[in-house]
Amino acid sequence: MIKENRKAMHTVSSQIIMVNSALINEAGFLKLKIAKPDISAEWNPQDKGVALPNVGLYLSITGVNLYDRYIEINPDLGFNPLHLAYRLAGGEWIFVPQDAGWTISKVFFTIPPFDGRNEDGLEIVFPAGEGQTLPVELSSFTATVTTGLFVELQWIAETETNMLGYNVFRSTDIALIDAVRINNTIIQANNISHAVTYNYTDEEVTPEMTYYYWLQANDLDLTHQFYGPVSVLVEDQGEDGTTPQVELVTALKGAYPNPFNPSTSISFSLAETANISLTIYNAKGQVTGYLINEQQFDKGNHSVLWNGKDLTGRTAASGVFFYRMETDQGFSETKKMLLLK
Repeated sequence: MIKENRKAMHTVSSQIIMVNSALINEAGFLKLKIAKPDISAEWNPQDKGVALPNVGLYLSITGVNLYDRYIEINPDLGFNPLHLAYRLAGGEWIFVPQDAGWTISKVFFTIPPFDGRNEDGLEIVFPAGEGQTLPVELSSFTATVTTGLFVELQWIAETETNMLGYNVFRSTDIALIDAVRINNTIIQANNISHAVTYNYTDEEVTPEMTYYYWLQANDLDLTHQFYGPVSVLVEDQGEDGTTPQVELVTALKGAYPNPFNPSTSISFSLAETANISLTIYNAKGQVTGYLINEQQFDKGNHSVLWNGKDLTGRTAASGVFFYRMETDQGFSETKKMLLLK
């Protein structure tokens, strides 16, 4: 537990915050030559609209655009947090799991670029106690086109605690702000300690359209977090009612976003049903994770989410990674992606 005197220590002056290796303090940004930011720190604020469970330290930085910036903080919590969460301009909270390089005195993450937007206002929160975790941990979130030209979504929750359930959001572009909820009633969570697989079929899709899906995980206290997106292209049918074979090839399409933090969606297509494997390797050629292991997929377009974790369940260190797709029909292709922190 955090002692009362440690809570009192969290004033603006006690925070050490680095942005792109430049110190933020009362004098503003050093080296970056941009406007002086306003920084505040509080413990478990009740008037900031945070609405997240177990919040301890709350940081706010305003007066400067922080998109596409590397952030490094000494939160002075007395423990190495299992995660943090941040949001920009009052938007959705983005959860960042513990990195292998985090310590008691240093945590870091990277805010990705967002289509040139420059909304002001960064909020960062840390858990109040040692060992506190997020309410749900996903190991997989995939989207697949069925033979009936529907989209089958599947996700696997490794653990669930005090979960209310899930909602599925869909959009025709990559922006979550444009997505709409497509399930009429919440998909109830099981709240058990072992892995659970969930499925949802989206039947309201149009051929020759690409769709992006997000999964909203809702806690019993009505807080939530988003996972995704995963994307999929719905192939049109020919005049004879069959999918045109000439337009469909077996290929490893790529990862999006790339670079990424903390997760990315890897897309691939199959000209015919096949058993495939999709493996993640680090820059040394060592296996980091098995996203798909000799699993059968139907012909069509598919997408699978990598949550940036290694075989032990820890967040992988930043750097270059390779993802390799192999099929039982002799296809093999490898591509590169970059995990930023």
